[in-house]
Amino acid sequence: MKYTIALIGNQNSGKTTLFNQLTGSNQHVGNFPGVTVEKMSGIVRRKSELEIVDLPGIYSLSPYSTEEMVTLDFILKEKVDGIINIADATNLERNLYLTLQVLELGIPAVLALNMMDEVISCGNSIDVRKLEAELGIPVVPVVASRNRGIDDLVDQVALVVSSNIKPEKYDFCTGEVHRAIHAVAHVIEDKARASDLPVRFIASKLVEGDDRFIKEMSLTPAEIDIIGHLTEEMESELGKDRESALADMRYEYIEKLSADAVSRSCSVVQQSFSSRLDKWLTHKYLAIPIFVFAMVAIFYLTFGLFGSWLSDSFAGIIEYLIMVTGDFLDSVQINIAIRSLVVEGILSG
Repeated sequence: MKYTIALIGNQNSGKTTLFNQLTGSNQHVGNFPGVTVEKMSGIVRRKSELEIVDLPGIYSLSPYSTEEMVTLDFILKEKVDGIINIADATNLERNLYLTLQVLELGIPAVLALNMMDEVISCGNSIDVRKLEAELGIPVVPVVASRNRGIDDLVDQVALVVSSNIKPEKYDFCTGEVHRAIHAVAHVIEDKARASDLPVRFIASKLVEGDDRFIKEMSLTPAEIDIIGHLTEEMESELGKDRESALADMRYEYIEKLSADAVSRSCSVVQQSFSSRLDKWLTHKYLAIPIFVFAMVAIFYLTFGLFGSWLSDSFAGIIEYLIMVTGDFLDSVQINIAIRSLVVEGILSG
């Protein structure tokens, strides 16, 4: 039996590298229907019954960009059998936002923690077993660039899809957000199932304000009004708009999970130079003064005394180079046209 596996993850998470490690040369390139987004698919080398589809890099399943719409449409309409969600282990908090949405789909899934070598080299650690317990899906540490952990990942994917093992957890919200999603799910449950759509995921989307599924489920005006009332009630109780309410709730859970499962011992000295530089250049109060200083410095270096000296120095070097090159070409009696091209065209120009 053939199984279709969707490979999804944030941009720069190593998704394409993992896809290449899984499929090797057994790949096919095409396009998704109606768009110019490239579609890559391939057969897993160790498990020929698994076909992997490399979906565009995205940060959430909120269909605002073309890539997000393509990904969500493929997962829902093609009825994938399983999902590999690859996450950058060095930036786990940001990557887990997509993971929580994947779990709401109710599709067998495996989380691949990529770049674990970088986590370890910095002296940090991630409690994989704790992540598994909290998320309710298998979590496999991998280093895609070095082909580490790939066999374990393939085995876990084959297990969850062949046994149809769905995520054990999908509700990470509490309070007003939980009540709103639960109530909306109750309203749409029958019609969502009739349309073969994941009830919990669609309920979350409707609460967020994504109404693209209303027509697909043929909701009545009365049902639409009830959903609107439930959402407005949640907004009123929380004092924030619907999108912010769900995003904040997810990030609160992610922060708590990260605090429990991620151990950081990486000191400021051990952090990469680019990370330290970014910290200063994007500082809340220092970013603008640094920018202004950089612009003034560039202006001075270009038009000030130093700029004039630098310009004159370069001009002198070029003139000397022209003279030396011309004398050399004359000494070897090179064709006059070539001499003119080099000396008067390339160097003087």
